[in-house]
Amino acid sequence: MEENHQKTMELLSGAKSCALILEQNPKEEMFLLHSALSTALKGLGIYVLTLPEENDAIKFYKEKWSSVLKEIPERAQEKEQKTVIKIPKKDFLIKELSYDENEEFFSLVITPKQGKFVKEDVIFEDALPEPDAVLCFSFDKKILEETNGKIKISESRENVILFYSETNGSKILTEKITDLLQLLQVDFSLPVLNLLFASLVLETGRFKNFANSTVFSLANFLLSRGADVDTVCMILYSERTDSFTQIIGRAAARSHYDENLEAMFSFLQETDFEKTNNSSSLNLILKIIRELEYIAKLPRIYAFFWQKGNEIFTVLKSENSNYLSELSSIFNIPLQSDYFLNGPYKNFSEAELKIREALVQAKLS
Repeated sequence: MEENHQKTMELLSGAKSCALILEQNPKEEMFLLHSALSTALKGLGIYVLTLPEENDAIKFYKEKWSSVLKEIPERAQEKEQKTVIKIPKKDFLIKELSYDENEEFFSLVITPKQGKFVKEDVIFEDALPEPDAVLCFSFDKKILEETNGKIKISESRENVILFYSETNGSKILTEKITDLLQLLQVDFSLPVLNLLFASLVLETGRFKNFANSTVFSLANFLLSRGADVDTVCMILYSERTDSFTQIIGRAAARSHYDENLEAMFSFLQETDFEKTNNSSSLNLILKIIRELEYIAKLPRIYAFFWQKGNEIFTVLKSENSNYLSELSSIFNIPLQSDYFLNGPYKNFSEAELKIREALVQAKLS
């Protein structure tokens, strides 16, 4: 058993609650695996808290995969609610604290050293959830900073587990999550199978990037248990409209690979979006990059440049988390999943020059 799985099993053994945390702009396969694991844990009777609760990326994925997600049975979750009673220390010092109860009431008895309490002095708040296990779909525990004010995590963070794709790992993340579900002896329902199979297709680049016996064995495992290829493919290809195909063609025509930097450079002008009836957005750029990954040589880093109004923006995307982290530190920009956004620049020349300088610096470090 993998060390990560062993620790996860220990945390989940007897756990009443679990937090599943995604990055703010997660990869699609991360969302799918997150949904599969959430469904499985709820089936085991564990209360599951998912973060972030909702944003544009999560909403988009939920809508895209709604036909699969709606097949997941609704499960009533019993949430343990705690209430915190706060008394301002600057105004009152407590001499004694006790409680009493009878058939009708439970009474908290507070004896101050001085003065007298009135109800306006006391503050009632819902206590932050304190999950028994915190499972993060990220390679960096910095993701926990985004949970401030939403859940309570121990300072030692001993109950935190990270799930992420390793560039040179022996197992892809879909396989790791599937192995974990088997260890948990969950019911591989049709929605869970479809979510896992869709994640496998995406994570392997439609079996282009990871074509080995282990991957195909996993595909066979999911298919033999009933994963619906037609449903998954229909959803995956639903975005391939004429306008999207046209913008992909323009991006491919304006792409070139730099052998020395191991980088793919792609450029789109504002007129490219206008002529193909597309609106420039970060979400669209990320989808274009994913399509280019299927048809082009897999680089160490994607550098995608596009024009929005009179400004130029770039996305730097890589599966190599260490390399991407080095680049993001050069620009002093926090990572967002396996990419980060950079800009604006005045023109394409300035943007490309800055990015090339950073790539050279990162490569030498």
